[in-house]
Amino acid sequence: MPNAQSPLAAWLRTPLGRSVRAIERPLVAEALSQVFGIQMLQIGTWGPPEELLNHGRTRRHALIDRRPGIGVSIVSQPGALGITTASIDVVVLPHTLETEDNPHELLREVDRVLVGEGHLLILGFNPGGLWGLRRALSGGRFPPDMRSFIAQHRLRDWLALLGFEVMTTTRYCYLPPV
Repeated sequence: MPNAQSPLAAWLRTPLGRSVRAIERPLVAEALSQVFGIQMLQIGTWGPPEELLNHGRTRRHALIDRRPGIGVSIVSQPGALGITTASIDVVVLPHTLETEDNPHELLREVDRVLVGEGHLLILGFNPGGLWGLRRALSGGRFPPDMRSFIAQHRLRDWLALLGFEVMTTTRYCYLPPV
């Protein structure tokens, strides 16, 4: 998860990083327009702090990151959130699984904090597409600070094991990663 000085945060400010965020912003807004509740969490910084959270239709929202920074409400390790069990209505993971050493642990923790009918929104790059090819050609260093891209079928399996129902999948970001 990038802080303001991290290589990933710097990449997000490049023309390519801004283009990715510009493509994702309306998709997040559309997905969150259908979700209501009291509390929404974004785990992991992805661009300006309020860029994705402002689209939520919950009463409160918070940004969790492993380092303090502008807009960060809670500093915590993603796999050990200091959040009450079954207290969150919506969790947004903007490429957070890709930055984690143990994405399974993060998903288990998200499952723990979500209410029974809670919603999870995950953004991620396709390892089998042009972005995955660019990552492979860069020796796994593109975008910076990312551990691995997770295939959709693998993510669906992980979510099914936790009892999540996948409601919608949207493919996006067909621009070449250059």
